Amino acid sequence: MVCLSATVQFGSKRDGSAVRHPDIDQARRYLADPILGNRLRHDVSLILRHKGKSAREILGSPDDLKFRSCLTLFCKAASEKSDKSLFAEALDQFYNGQPDPRTLGLLRSGWMPAPKHDDGER
Repeated sequence: MVCLSATVQFGSKRDGSAVRHPDIDQARRYLADPILGNRLRHDVSLILRHKGKSAREILGSPDDLKFRSCLTLFCKAASEKSDKSLFAEALDQFYNGQPDPRTLGLLRSGWMPAPKHDDGER
């Protein structure tokens, strides 16, 4: 999934695989990139066409959880209202409007500082 790359490596799991955490600055750069940002918007728009299906039915597990985290991160990172609306729409459709609490916790913890323009929206 395209949005899963807007993360940074941090530590490792017991099995030796990398643990990745969201990086809000990288997410902003990703959205601003003319190719990557447009590809992300296009992919989210395509997934939104699957009305009546859950993210797990479309993506499988654990990608459904990663998708929620990405939507949360990009919704926070977005400076354009159209981007915020797109990611919020996907959160509404697939997660009852609930952003990923772990991603929000990382934002609040200071690991990935919330954007200065954050106006309290998702």
